Amino acid sequence: MGHCRYLLWAIAGLQIVLGGTLLCGQAMADGKQVTFQGRIVHIVQCTVNDDKPVEVSFGNVNVTTVTAGRHKVPLPDKLKCTGVGSGNVVTMVLNTTRRGTHDLSGMGTGITGLDIRLLKNGAPQAVGAPFVVDPDSPPVLELELELDPAVASPALEDFEATGTLTSEYQ
Repeated sequence: MGHCRYLLWAIAGLQIVLGGTLLCGQAMADGKQVTFQGRIVHIVQCTVNDDKPVEVSFGNVNVTTVTAGRHKVPLPDKLKCTGVGSGNVVTMVLNTTRRGTHDLSGMGTGITGLDIRLLKNGAPQAVGAPFVVDPDSPPVLELELELDPAVASPALEDFEATGTLTSEYQ
């Protein structure tokens, strides 16, 4: 008998809810016509290096090649953007948590006086500053070691720098 009482209450509650819905539906039918407008946005997705980590090795470094500005390595970025239209602007930026010790626009290596500079088409590009790229003709990106002239001789040890290269679109 107890189960039947709950079932009757459930049916009565359902009728009240449905009745309320029908009343609301009738009240809404008396309203004005509404027109919705929108714009279909084409989704653009950009990836750098197929979303895989990029590892760059400078190998054994000779101080004289760094001083002469000849120790550069390519940064394999492999930028791919799908769905980019003429109205989209694609930017890239290299960020790091450790800035250079003498060149604040570069990346630090953990060795006093040795920094890494980002080059875009051979010209210095500040780390942390976005730059516009053409996905169909991406820039040549390189990393260049640079020495602080105020440091007589950097320590002879392994070094590393970590950065995040991202691409964005607008």
